[in-house]
Amino acid sequence: MAQKWDKLSTSCIICGAPYGKYGEFRLVAQQPRGFTIGEPGKPRIAGKGIPSAEAELEDGTVLHAWGELSEPEILEKLVEAVLNREHPWFCMKCGHRVCSECGAPLEQPPGSDIIGDDFQTCHVPIFPIPYKCTNPSCPHSK
Repeated sequence: MAQKWDKLSTSCIICGAPYGKYGEFRLVAQQPRGFTIGEPGKPRIAGKGIPSAEAELEDGTVLHAWGELSEPEILEKLVEAVLNREHPWFCMKCGHRVCSECGAPLEQPPGSDIIGDDFQTCHVPIFPIPYKCTNPSCPHSK
């Protein structure tokens, strides 16, 4: 069941930050947090110890959320966005993909599913290399 979207949400579903405040990537899923929309009875399996929740949508599909996105107030915002045909996302700060030294976004969000302006998603793999900070004055940018 393909979801039809009119637009991407304008802000992070978790903290409300506008697009671009914490980097150029919109995140939709990681192992510790995220959401999917699918058929009933086919939930996204959250990792051990990670809270999860689901909400049935008007078309009979189910929104599966895990991690912070399963908290009732965020789940409610997710459902509202989906019903308004807006694709929700969360920022790199809420996805913990910022520099540990200065707090600037990393060049890439490892271990994250991201969504582009065209609603296409892709996965940024985790490689055994350091991910650079986007802040040129930070020692982790080199």
